[in-house]
Amino acid sequence: MLSSIFLLLSVLSKETGILFSVISIIYIFIFNRKLTYKNSIYIGAILVLYGILRIHAIGLFLNSEISAPIQKLSFINRAVNMPEIFLFYLKTFIFPYYLAVSYQWIITKVTISTFVLPFIIDSLFVVSIIFLDIKTYKKSVTYFRHFTFFALWFILGILFHLQFFALDQTVAERWFYFPIVGLLGMIGVLYEIYKSKLKHTLVGFIIAIIIIVLSLVTFLRSFDWRDNFTLGYHDSRISNSFDLDVLLSSEYLKMGKYNQAEYYAEKSVTLFPNMVNYNNLGSVYNTIHKYKKAKEAYMKSLHYGDFFQTYENLAVVALHYGDQKGNIRFIKNVSLKKYPYNAKLWLCLALLEYEQGNKDNAKKEISNAYAIDKSSLVSSAYYTIMNNLPVKN
Repeated sequence: MLSSIFLLLSVLSKETGILFSVISIIYIFIFNRKLTYKNSIYIGAILVLYGILRIHAIGLFLNSEISAPIQKLSFINRAVNMPEIFLFYLKTFIFPYYLAVSYQWIITKVTISTFVLPFIIDSLFVVSIIFLDIKTYKKSVTYFRHFTFFALWFILGILFHLQFFALDQTVAERWFYFPIVGLLGMIGVLYEIYKSKLKHTLVGFIIAIIIIVLSLVTFLRSFDWRDNFTLGYHDSRISNSFDLDVLLSSEYLKMGKYNQAEYYAEKSVTLFPNMVNYNNLGSVYNTIHKYKKAKEAYMKSLHYGDFFQTYENLAVVALHYGDQKGNIRFIKNVSLKKYPYNAKLWLCLALLEYEQGNKDNAKKEISNAYAIDKSSLVSSAYYTIMNNLPVKN
């Protein structure tokens, strides 16, 4: 029961926790079958409770906005990517050198290099697992049980991340944390079986080399995590991902390097237009005073999804560009209808009304902003409007 409680907490933390619940059933079935029924009751209770909590909170299926290219593909088209995805994890396990925090590539056509060859390699790998499983059975039932358990652990983890249901990236190195336990377990069982035939000095030397090499890779990789810019700059050379371009654009914007910020913001939108990168593009245009383009970018951002910050940014642009009466109507009838407790929207509306000479309306609106947020910016505007003083730019 205690382990079931912790399994429930793992599922509530991240859906991958479901895998640990399933693997616990497999473990009991293989090693202590008489407890299978009892364990299944506990695990079933976990999944039912999780399902109730999820449906109450967000519904059974979360109708989120499409946030990755892979999510736009049908199941058949995602299946075209599966061999290359499987091969990616195998290659990264063997030598994890070319690493990135985001991979948003997709394969849209069946080719020899991206589908046929990876499919053959993946198939040979799976066949090898089956062959070795049979070999362990001939050696010992105990070895067979352990190898089968770890093989199922590995396969279960891989299947969960092969895009049978669309995820927010094509692949991610961290998603291999679960399957890698199964893979290492299989290697450990094979070592136990054949260690008497191996030269321990040679094995120790190989293990030492592997540890040194992987430690060096880890050490070098740690330098990429120095700051957001370093990470984004390094990883964008390895993975052509729209979200890495958004990261670079925002970092260049902070540095005041506006040409680079504009370049990467526009590149991101070209790769995969969505709510986030159009909002970022609008922020770049707004900073360099291209207000018309900024407004267009923010409106396109709203086309892809609702985001409170986009409405805030539109309100800020409204202070500099567009038909002021139309801007006032949009903030009142659209933005504040969605986010009535947003101080920034009330602040911008109050300033617009004040500039139009609607001082009574402005006083009511800045009072709403001040009631929500008493920051220095709101407080300064509140003092200005309530005392009929000139607005400072």
